[in-house]
Amino acid sequence: LNRMARKAGFNTRPVTSPVVPVGKERLRFCIYADNTEEEILKLLSVIENFFIEDRRINDIQISKL
Repeated sequence: LNRMARKAGFNTRPVTSPVVPVGKERLRFCIYADNTEEEILKLLSVIENFFIEDRRINDIQISKL
C-alpha cells in the first residue's frame, strides 16, 4: 500500500517494528489542509484498489490449496 500511495503522489510513512509490535505495522497518511477533495478521493481509490488486489491474490492462493 505504501508503494502504491507513493507512486500516486501521496506522502505516507510506514510505522514498523520496533516502534510498534511485529504484526501491528501500520501506514500513516499525511493529509494536509490544502489537499483537494479530488486528491482525497484519489487516495481512497488507491486504498480500495490495494484491498481489491490483496483479496484477489489471497483468493488465488486459497484456490491452490
